[in-house]
Amino acid sequence: MMNRLIYLLKDFYREPASERRPLNSLVELPCQPPEGDPSPE
Repeated sequence: MMNRLIYLLKDFYREPASERRPLNSLVELPCQPPEGDPSPE
């Protein structure tokens, strides 16, 4: 059995920004996840 330390930094490098869109439309919220191991996707 192998143990591995997994971590994820708390704060995002780029926070998701709010968007206003019509009801039922698609919205993409760009962000950059924090550093982690394994790397966040």
